[in-house]
Amino acid sequence: MKIYKVLLVIFSAALLLTTTCSSSSEASPNLITNGTASEGMRGWTDPDGLWQTSTNYDGVKEYDSYYFHPRGYRGSNGTRIYQDVNISSYRGMVATLSAQNRAYGSGNDYSMLKIEFFDSYGSLIDSASSAMDQGTSTWHLIQVSANVPKNAVTARISLYSFYRTGSEANPYFDNVSLTTDLERVELY
Repeated sequence: MKIYKVLLVIFSAALLLTTTCSSSSEASPNLITNGTASEGMRGWTDPDGLWQTSTNYDGVKEYDSYYFHPRGYRGSNGTRIYQDVNISSYRGMVATLSAQNRAYGSGNDYSMLKIEFFDSYGSLIDSASSAMDQGTSTWHLIQVSANVPKNAVTARISLYSFYRTGSEANPYFDNVSLTTDLERVELY
């Protein structure tokens, strides 16, 4: 009976250790500040002053909580908000930027995600963008992944909205996240 209890304790400890190790090697926590928009625009830079957060703008319900969107934008070059994230601890890993995305109606305007990597001098090293997403009227995941360069210090993540038709650009973003794969990739 004692051997059975000892074996049970050893087996339980091994199972706990295996579970802990496998879950910790999947991905880092979200590196974005206020990715849910629940704290307004805190943590984000809005160069055009057009972006806001809402839960029900023009009848568009949120995905999870609040969401980000521009208001009144009709330019052809796109508008964006961005956030700079210290990425120096994640060099050589795969960074993934993702967000839930939708539009007011199907096929109206476009949205895009972008990651730019900068070195300690503020020089652009590399960048990656998601495909231009022609919005649908339902929430769906868009994402882009890129290897974090060996000399990267900052990752600038951007949410882009491009106007095509209608009274204003209408892409909406919710649950924005930047995570890194904890498995290192080989750098050039």
